[in-house]
Amino acid sequence: MRIRVQIDDARKTIHLDVESTDTIHIVKAKIQAEEDIPTGQQFLFLPHKRLHDSFTLAGYYIQNESTVYLAHW
Repeated sequence: MRIRVQIDDARKTIHLDVESTDTIHIVKAKIQAEEDIPTGQQFLFLPHKRLHDSFTLAGYYIQNESTVYLAHW
């Protein structure tokens, strides 16, 4: 499936090919590979919910074409 990652308040959006069984940590690794943002500096969110590394996309009910939000420092 494919998800959108909106980076830093919509300044940039990327698309990632992922599996529903991927953990948030795996998604962060894919973002690092594409955007060169270290995984330890990434915070992924849904509206009003921070996503934790050990949970899967399916665990957060993230589906094809869903949008997640990335803040980083």
